[in-house]
Amino acid sequence: MNKLTKQLLSLGLSAVTVAGMVTPVLADGEVPTTELEATEVTDQPTENVPGNELVMKSITLQITKDGKTSSTSLDVDVNATDDYVTSYIVANCVPEGYVIDGKGAASSLYKVSDNEWQMVLVKMEEQKPEVSQVYNLDIVYKYENRTEQKTFTVDDGSDDVYSYIQKHFIPEGYSSGVCWEKDPTTRTYEVEICKYQQITYQVFVDGLANGEVSDYNMPAVYTNKQIEECLARNVMPGYDFVKTTQKGNHWNVYFETPKKDNENFTLIINKDGKETESKITISKADQIAYGNIEQYLVINYLPDGYHIDYDQYGTKGIFSIGTNMFKMYLAKNENSSKSKTFTLVLTKFDEEYNPNTTLEGATVEYHTFEFDSSMDGILEYMTKKYLPKGYMWQIGATPDTEVFRFAAYKLNQEYGVASAKIYSVEFLDSETNEKITPNTHTLFLYGEDRNKVNASELGEIPKGYIPVKDSYKVVEENGNLVVRVYLKKGEYQIPVSVKFFEEQNGKLVSVKPTTPFKKSAQEFDLNKNGSIDQNEIQKYIPEGYCFNNGFYPRDFTFGEFYVSSLNLEYVLVRKSSVVESEESKNIASIQNKDVTTILTDSLTKDQKKKVETALNDGKKVDFKPIIQNGVNKSDEKVLLAYVDDNKYNVVNAFDIEIQLYVDDKNEGLITQTTKGLTFTVAIPENLKKEGRKFYVLRLHDGKIDKLEVSTEGTFTTDKFSSYMLVYEDVATPTTSETKPEVKPNTGTTTTKTDTKKDNTVKKDVKKNKKVNTSTKTSSTLFTGLLGVSIVGLGAVEVLRRRNK
Repeated sequence: MNKLTKQLLSLGLSAVTVAGMVTPVLADGEVPTTELEATEVTDQPTENVPGNELVMKSITLQITKDGKTSSTSLDVDVNATDDYVTSYIVANCVPEGYVIDGKGAASSLYKVSDNEWQMVLVKMEEQKPEVSQVYNLDIVYKYENRTEQKTFTVDDGSDDVYSYIQKHFIPEGYSSGVCWEKDPTTRTYEVEICKYQQITYQVFVDGLANGEVSDYNMPAVYTNKQIEECLARNVMPGYDFVKTTQKGNHWNVYFETPKKDNENFTLIINKDGKETESKITISKADQIAYGNIEQYLVINYLPDGYHIDYDQYGTKGIFSIGTNMFKMYLAKNENSSKSKTFTLVLTKFDEEYNPNTTLEGATVEYHTFEFDSSMDGILEYMTKKYLPKGYMWQIGATPDTEVFRFAAYKLNQEYGVASAKIYSVEFLDSETNEKITPNTHTLFLYGEDRNKVNASELGEIPKGYIPVKDSYKVVEENGNLVVRVYLKKGEYQIPVSVKFFEEQNGKLVSVKPTTPFKKSAQEFDLNKNGSIDQNEIQKYIPEGYCFNNGFYPRDFTFGEFYVSSLNLEYVLVRKSSVVESEESKNIASIQNKDVTTILTDSLTKDQKKKVETALNDGKKVDFKPIIQNGVNKSDEKVLLAYVDDNKYNVVNAFDIEIQLYVDDKNEGLITQTTKGLTFTVAIPENLKKEGRKFYVLRLHDGKIDKLEVSTEGTFTTDKFSSYMLVYEDVATPTTSETKPEVKPNTGTTTTKTDTKKDNTVKKDVKKNKKVNTSTKTSSTLFTGLLGVSIVGLGAVEVLRRRNK
């Protein structure tokens, strides 16, 4: 995860996770502090807190075995980790002769919610034998700055890959964290492990003991201050932290029931290796207006020249400790003494966020600013300076080297961030009444509680099934909202609605036709690869438009589950056009439809800025290719000297340049393209013969390159300057037949000056160039036709008739 992503997450990037999205993690470096006094707690009452007596929590385990599903209840410590619960279930709930279905299939034993797990079992002999596979493993030693590579084989009938890694590659004294399949193509897994120290702790709420003494594995590198911080953040979320006391490896952690509508908080700022603590007040209105307290702190308490410090393990940042305390780790912005110009393209949604939020009507703002080229603290700078109060970052950043494209949505000023209602969805076969999938699916819907859910709102439908009804009833069971969806076998045609937008006067509006067109996802999927991408949408774009890739393109992939419906929205921009002067039309014309893509990619940074600004303002952008016979006198001299040295014969000389016009203003030349363009030269038939090879000599920035010319008369170039078509005989002619001598025609001019190519603006090309259109030889008059066509640009035209 990169720095920008971490920063966006800390500021409430996702509406669903907003205030609690900053995961409870710790600093990895020692924080200067005074050690806590070792205090033996002997006089504290040990009875449970009234109203909070659940020391253990009950978990329902749904077990699917022999085609039937049953349930059992498990009592575990309220602070038990998912790893502990998994181990407990495997050790105590798998009967003899059965195994968890699949090898490495995480979906066969999984957590549905805090109080529900599911497991699918099969008989040992029913498991399909699998070929032994060789796997690679990267072991990352957290906090030790080292990795280790291993190779191992999992045999038939043995553990799944994850279990095998846990059993064989976790050293004693280490605990494992994230384990995942890093690269399926090479069967490479990665596991993160950490050397730990074990402590015990006792929680007290409002002065009374809560639960029993519990164990906690802390990273061995943690200081007492970091251990305290970890306990304060994790063991009793939703309560106000008070203090800890410690003796040896035992800790007592004290909390209080939070006050309703609290406006008083403690803020701890870790800056320059020192921590300062202060009491601050944040009104309820501001807590709502800023979306969450973290964003309020960044905007109002982050000093200039600093940014939120996120270390490589995610143990720092900005986070809450309980509900009444917040902490910010700060780092100084790097000062490279070199500033750059950046642009923020801010798309604002003037409504609360939900999954159906549309781009239509969103406003687009452009903010250009100077900032240090290191970009340290640039997100915090944009948040403080450009994010309006009452808005929250929503859509992820799409930054390039100079442009950031962010989106923000408006907060509800009564309750702040919009929250979703959670529904548990069960898919059932309408004929057998059995579950189609063993797991329960979670559905998030915004607004008031529903008494029914439409089939189009289900989010996903198992592949190979279709709904039997348009809507399904919602029932409440054990405090959960449950939707039982009956399906029948069939191929579900995923309804897809596509709509295009463009920016006009700072707003995103529909591109005509304004009504979205609808097809099934299967109809869009032309190459039948299970996805809809921009290439498959391309054919439906209205004439004269192309994708604006900076505006959140929404592609879609469908696999084992089909979405119940899909709305795809794309922001388009008007295409740049290619316009030739009347003089150029007599020489060459452009036919290829991809010309703007090639030329736009080849613009300088300054030109790109001007083009992007012009297109966003609805102004026109034109590319003007100009091809003329003849080259300037100084270039001709250099080229002819090269010809003499290599004993070539000259056919003709010509010049190619491409000019950029923005809103009818000449913005310079495109002297080089990122992709080579192929030109065709029309070679007179009486010059062609066996053993004769043709070349194009290119003079650009004082350097001559010899470009091969194919038998079809094509050559490829990515630089635009002075050219000369020449030939040489590489084989001895086998016939005595001779052809009229062709003397070189270089289009010599008397008024041209040295026009070394750069991207400076030419005020009037016609004034700078004069072309000789007729040159007679001493005895023989040869009329040659030199046609230069731009294959890459699509132009095939006769340049100019010449006498030779």
